[in-house]
Amino acid sequence: MESIVFHTPRRIDPADVQVPPGYRIEAVAAGLAYPTSVGFDSMGGVYVAEAGYSYGGTITDGRILRVEPDGTCVQVVGGLRGPVGGIAYYRDDTHDGFFITEGGYPPRISYAGLDGSYRPILEGLYGPGDHFLGMPVVAPDGWLYFGQGTYTNAGVVGPDNYGYGWLALQPMACDVPGYDVTLTGQNYSYLNPLSIDGKRKARTGAFSPVGQATQRGQRIRGRVPCTGAIMRCRLDGSGLEVVAWGLRNPHALLFVPDGHLYCIDRGYEDRGARPVGNAPEPLYEIRQGAWYGWPDYAAGEPVWNPRYRPEHGAPAEPLLQDMPAPQKPVFTFAPRTAPSGFDLSRDGFGYANHLFIAEFGAGAPIAATEPYRAGHCVVRLDLQTRTIETFAANRHPGPASAHGGGGLERPVEARFNPAGEALYVVDLGLLYLRDGIGMRPYGRTGVLWRITRG
Repeated sequence: MESIVFHTPRRIDPADVQVPPGYRIEAVAAGLAYPTSVGFDSMGGVYVAEAGYSYGGTITDGRILRVEPDGTCVQVVGGLRGPVGGIAYYRDDTHDGFFITEGGYPPRISYAGLDGSYRPILEGLYGPGDHFLGMPVVAPDGWLYFGQGTYTNAGVVGPDNYGYGWLALQPMACDVPGYDVTLTGQNYSYLNPLSIDGKRKARTGAFSPVGQATQRGQRIRGRVPCTGAIMRCRLDGSGLEVVAWGLRNPHALLFVPDGHLYCIDRGYEDRGARPVGNAPEPLYEIRQGAWYGWPDYAAGEPVWNPRYRPEHGAPAEPLLQDMPAPQKPVFTFAPRTAPSGFDLSRDGFGYANHLFIAEFGAGAPIAATEPYRAGHCVVRLDLQTRTIETFAANRHPGPASAHGGGGLERPVEARFNPAGEALYVVDLGLLYLRDGIGMRPYGRTGVLWRITRG
């Protein structure tokens, strides 16, 4: 195993992060390259996944590192297809390691043992597109659950997908429904970025490649695998099936002790051929066979509701007809907060049975004003009262680098250790909007933070 020590230009100062009285925060590992997930083995050992890629950055291999008490990181497995969406530790008679979601070309799910062994278990998934495979979780029923994001923002392939980089590599790609759907025949016209000069118009419908129009009443069969869904398979990758469909970017999953499954779904953005403005970020309880509204509903409300009118482009029109009523969220986070990985607290930490959620924050320049500086913190949600409070945040709104601080930049996951007395926060690192046209991430600026009582 390779021992790795990184040096980072990022300033790190826990004193710049405010936590409640009686708690303290510290950085336990730094210089990480796009970290996305933290996990723990049966002895409480700490592991972190490096994604190998972040929007706008150089694509490298992802890997899993063991974090030693002195902050040194030791590679357990490398060569993973970036971006690594998450890791889930599991141990039984035949497993002692991590299930991994890999979002590269093509995406897959794999298993890595703590002994350094590695094997893919599920291939043939769709993507990558605008969104990737989310965090995996082994359920009480012994199956592996995971989220699959959508190719597009709101169901229609457009020029924005070319800007994300994947459309040029997958010119025939489009979203794939998990259930049978009937289309309204709504189509969108725009300059085709795939044409030789980029000046020819394309007319494109829902769940169709660029330039393929649709008709009212047209039926598209649901498939497995699909996009925009929660799916599950056995631990060897067999038996793949759709659990629920109609989610835009179901990045984070969590089973709570009573067996219920919760999912945070990232909200629509004001971009593309079918922009949706001011969309909230919903938390759902996942029910087998339910529809969660994408691409026509945001947090249970139709996207043609005036509240979702975009700043750029025409209001959205329905894409589907004859669908059932969508599921309503348990809670909705404010737009642009980008809630991410989350966990349930226990008695050892305080605030028992509250959800602690990492908020990644909006993709906006560091000099942006509210509401684009929302997020960049860890919040606490009381599921009983449906009230939310900030738990750990910088002394000034937005990422720490916006004001020269050494605190939180891009929290992407919050997870308790097995004993439940320490909350680990994965911070992706420095990520700026580049000249108003895309993301510019800075590798090896990621940090793993730890919050404890006392």
